[in-house]
Amino acid sequence: MPVTFYSSDDPGAPKFVYSGSSGSYKIGIIDVLDAILVNGYSGKTGLGWTKLMTSAVAGSDRTVYRNQSAYESDCHLLAESSPTNSGCFKMQIADAVTSPEDYSGYSQVINTYVNGYKWMAVGDERSFIFFAYSSSMYTTFSSSFNSVMPLCIYIGDVDRLNNTTHIGHALITDVMHSGTMETVTSYSSRPSFFDNFSERVLTNKTIRPVTQVPGEEWSENSCYHFLTSILPDNAANAAGAGKDIASFEQAAQLRVPWFLVINQVYVYRLRGLYNIFPMLQHNDDSSRAQMLKPLNIDGIEYRGTKQNADRYNGVPMSYYIQTSGDW
Repeated sequence: MPVTFYSSDDPGAPKFVYSGSSGSYKIGIIDVLDAILVNGYSGKTGLGWTKLMTSAVAGSDRTVYRNQSAYESDCHLLAESSPTNSGCFKMQIADAVTSPEDYSGYSQVINTYVNGYKWMAVGDERSFIFFAYSSSMYTTFSSSFNSVMPLCIYIGDVDRLNNTTHIGHALITDVMHSGTMETVTSYSSRPSFFDNFSERVLTNKTIRPVTQVPGEEWSENSCYHFLTSILPDNAANAAGAGKDIASFEQAAQLRVPWFLVINQVYVYRLRGLYNIFPMLQHNDDSSRAQMLKPLNIDGIEYRGTKQNADRYNGVPMSYYIQTSGDW
């Protein structure tokens, strides 16, 4: 199915509304996910996910959604406007769910702060990518991009390549925590995204972005992981990275997928996520953000992001999320 693109700037779209520093969301992540995944808004239909159940616990809005997976079993997304960290939301995926508080075969937890942020999302019945970003991102100079980088979360099916018996469900962002949504209280005060996800030296197990690690008995433990593509990834001195969107759109010659590698053996293709060459810098000639701006290449729309540890001028984007056509 073709993907659908959603934005908090669309007419009729829900926007995060928070009642105060010690309050709670009046419009939180569940309102946003209901619109994206199920109900749609203003003529846009939802992605075709199912809203399975909502928590009966007083004060909780925890909700379970289910995709239409290409695999033997569907992916379940649990989400809530975090009751323990004001201004945050939590996400976790699981293979089996009995109730919003009783589930098994799960990934690690995302708990991140988005009070005051705008959002975008794109996807289909199998997978979607969710962004949250500061309303000041496009007015901030590149020297301060580290304070306004967009959150980027990949949720749902990943296409398995060399492990045909394994279910491919993933929840991917930089900062994740072991445990369940009840036990996790640590959170990311500034939304992270795929920052350095592809550049870590694999000396330690860090996050666990999948529900199952092939060849291992299930556990909450972290695993070895990295992202890779065949194109250069955000080298600060990358030759030929331009600042003009029109020139980039005309010059683009090569589009390649990003892949998730687990335990240095098992490979999955990330749906809708590409690297495109030649590169486009994060900032334009006025040192303002190019991130998440629409880019049109051969009639297909993309939005770019990715920031290297060098957060200043000269850094190109290398994650281009396809926001039209088919994934």
